[in-house]
Amino acid sequence: MQPEAPHTPPSQNSPMLSPDTVPVARHTSQADYRTGDLKLGRIAVLADLRRYLQVPFDCLMKCVGAGPSQPDLQRIRNNLTKRKILTDDESGLRWTDFTSPATSKESEENAFKPLGRIIAEILAEVSDHGVSFLANPNGTPLSERNNTSRPDGYLVLSNKKTEPKIHWFDDAVPFEFKKGRDIESLRDDEQKIIWSLHNIMREDLLRRFAFGITIEDTQLRLWLSNRAFLAVTEPINIFENIDGVISLFCALGSASASSTMKELGWDPTVERIRDGEVFQYKFTIGDEVFTTTRELATYGADSMVGRGTRVYEATDAEGKKVAVKDSWREVERQSEGEILENILASCEEKLQPNDLVKAKRHFVGVRLWQDVAIDDTRDETLDLMAAEEHNRTWVSIDLNPTLSTKRHLSSKGDVPDSGQLSALFSTQLGIIAHKIPRRVHTRTVFHDVGVALKDVTSLAHNLTCLSGALTALYYLHKAGWVHRDFSVGNAIWVDGVGKLGDFEYAKEIDSDTSNDVRTGTMHFMAVEVESQEYLFSPRHAHHRHQPSFRMNFLHDIESIWW
Repeated sequence: MQPEAPHTPPSQNSPMLSPDTVPVARHTSQADYRTGDLKLGRIAVLADLRRYLQVPFDCLMKCVGAGPSQPDLQRIRNNLTKRKILTDDESGLRWTDFTSPATSKESEENAFKPLGRIIAEILAEVSDHGVSFLANPNGTPLSERNNTSRPDGYLVLSNKKTEPKIHWFDDAVPFEFKKGRDIESLRDDEQKIIWSLHNIMREDLLRRFAFGITIEDTQLRLWLSNRAFLAVTEPINIFENIDGVISLFCALGSASASSTMKELGWDPTVERIRDGEVFQYKFTIGDEVFTTTRELATYGADSMVGRGTRVYEATDAEGKKVAVKDSWREVERQSEGEILENILASCEEKLQPNDLVKAKRHFVGVRLWQDVAIDDTRDETLDLMAAEEHNRTWVSIDLNPTLSTKRHLSSKGDVPDSGQLSALFSTQLGIIAHKIPRRVHTRTVFHDVGVALKDVTSLAHNLTCLSGALTALYYLHKAGWVHRDFSVGNAIWVDGVGKLGDFEYAKEIDSDTSNDVRTGTMHFMAVEVESQEYLFSPRHAHHRHQPSFRMNFLHDIESIWW
């Protein structure tokens, strides 16, 4: 009698459960992005992003803040006319020294030079404004990353304007200019402004969101990047819509008047401090303050849309070491602290006392967790869908990525890279037909500070750490939960004990919840999870209706083999 071939075990529950969230690979976690090559980095970011949201100009303007009232607008126009920034004659209202860049024989830098004075004079109409315009066609801002990009200009923090070199930390709003408005000019500006916004968000822990501006000849577009989406406005003509230009820079100036700069995306609950040649941060979480001592993992911030997870080693007021995780979870999801609390409750219900002690020994310990609040309001990404009814369009970034064809052979240690990606090409996808997940800013403080399995250099410690994490997985499964993201980054070596961390995606095996998109650690993902279908059906099985794919305990175990 032939032994039965391996197969996926049938579900023991008859009700049809919702399919699991589809995992998404990240090009920003691949080799091309990490080389430091600017071109490859931009392509990886665009490949991850895939699309951005196009909205009317007024829709995004409201996100900046209130513009001037009609009486104030008239007053500003009059003042600009007196200072010869505007000319009002028989041909109408126009900029005095600024003409269409496309018709100029000057260089791009000189063609847009008059715009700098226009912006400066508009900002001067806003009392206590905290930003100034600075043209920067040739200078590379200081960076904590390997980054050689340079915006054409930016609104920079006014108290940093006279510094010999501007840091990306001080860039409030980056600009990109083009004299032409052909498809190549649009494409180039889009790639560059997206990279600038990406770099601000990955570089600066203090930035919750960021605005950017592109101008192609007469066409100005306002951009917004946060952890839920990237959005851009339909263009306005800066020569025909003078009031729109004045309103935009007045709104940006007013947003910068606050000492915390929170309306321009800065986080007032974190303080950056210089420690010699490096920067550290002070987190205020509840009634406690935690000061970072080193980065543990910040690569999660490399993806423009997603959790943007950063983890730091830190100390509390008494000098005790902890780990602080800063991330943006989907509003509908539970926080990691809540998930771990529920897991421990399941363990207490289903495990014997001795097993419960062992389980707790191999789970990372949570000290506290809290959603970030700014001015007593929970910090969430903007909800453009809640605005008044108007057309919103997805614009697709068509990259047609050529992924590596090399198979992942764990015995050889191969890790496939992302290969080369094609050039950017945008196409209209039509009116939005689905919801953009909102995200909430959250922080978790862990008792345990250790070394990720991937960074453990001793073979004996490596195997012991893996064994401890596997023990945690065993008790997690006994309690009726699946982890769904086991990897060498989530097994932690803590004071001689292997522990399992990162429970953000853990769920009960019979849970009937699902979310739109999640990130998976692709190199350690079970093949069925990667393909999102069952590949090993029982012999002679005939399914009239294929059940929705869901992760099970075996998929967690397979990740260990990878």
